[in-house]
Amino acid sequence: MYAVLILISAIFAAALPAAANMAQPLDSPTDQMLFFNDSPNASLVEETILFKFTGDSPADARVEVSYVLENLLENEQQFDVMFVSPEFADADFEVYIDDERISEVTVDEDIGWPTNWQPVITEEIIDPVSGKPLKVSPGSWGSRIRTFSGATFPVNLKAGEPTDIKVAYNSRSGYYRYGDVINTVYTQLYYLTPARFWDGSAGVNLRIEFPEGSSMAVHSNIPLEKENDRTFVAALDGVPGSEWTFSCADTKGLIFGTNNLKKHDILVLAVTAVLLMAVPLSRRYSKNPIFTCLAVLPGAAFFFAAIKVTYGFMFLMYLLGPVILFTTIALLIFIGYKKKSGKKPSLRKTEYSNL
Repeated sequence: MYAVLILISAIFAAALPAAANMAQPLDSPTDQMLFFNDSPNASLVEETILFKFTGDSPADARVEVSYVLENLLENEQQFDVMFVSPEFADADFEVYIDDERISEVTVDEDIGWPTNWQPVITEEIIDPVSGKPLKVSPGSWGSRIRTFSGATFPVNLKAGEPTDIKVAYNSRSGYYRYGDVINTVYTQLYYLTPARFWDGSAGVNLRIEFPEGSSMAVHSNIPLEKENDRTFVAALDGVPGSEWTFSCADTKGLIFGTNNLKKHDILVLAVTAVLLMAVPLSRRYSKNPIFTCLAVLPGAAFFFAAIKVTYGFMFLMYLLGPVILFTTIALLIFIGYKKKSGKKPSLRKTEYSNL
């Protein structure tokens, strides 16, 4: 009996993130196309998926996936295991069977998509702070992978004994950083539904870990429990009917508790307006310019410290900043010159009139 165990790992930038999972496809004898075997003679007992973020931002994760397979035949099964990915350059994947590192790996290019399975993926990107969908540009989800590269290695399923298969690989997050968010929203995708082709009803464990001291907000299409400030978990009785997608964003710097740029800036302007009310109040007691400047200082400091601008605005200021600065300096010099030149004639007229 020939079978192929498939693990799918899609590594993307933009809005489509990485993905992976395991099923058992076969090669069609007629056209050699891959298809998932719905009678695999092997039961998936348990699947555990861990997304572990270790850097300063969740742009990259180390994914550790473990499977417990049970052979349903009386005899030992021997087949190839295939890890499928759009690319292998940055995956740095490792495979272990019963804690033994597998080194015999053969790489194949342009493997066709399985003919009897299509992923069930939501195209919405959810802001984990507000829980609301974000705007997605038409092209951000447009690149659909039709072919994959695969790494094949041998595996044995012993009769009457469970077999542990562990895969670890790097997963590059998708990201959303358009003008309507303050902190970048990172996204991940994990293909769960291929595991439904295995016999049995597998328990599925989901886990996300962030570094110590992180303050990440997470939204998942599968409800997660917050184990602690940096860990989110879920324990499922079976394989869901859709893929697992989650998004995360850092909450640091969100002084008003919102990641929406427009709402944040409106609140900044409102607070700044309240603080600047000190200016007319101070002038009731003293019209000294020093006291006026001191009254303006808190509002101005808060405004420039808290206001958030888009990347487009920052780029525009980078281009036009020198022009604006030069124009302002030239205007101030011109105004100063006009004031200075305007005083001299008036003094001369006064002197002549006194004579």
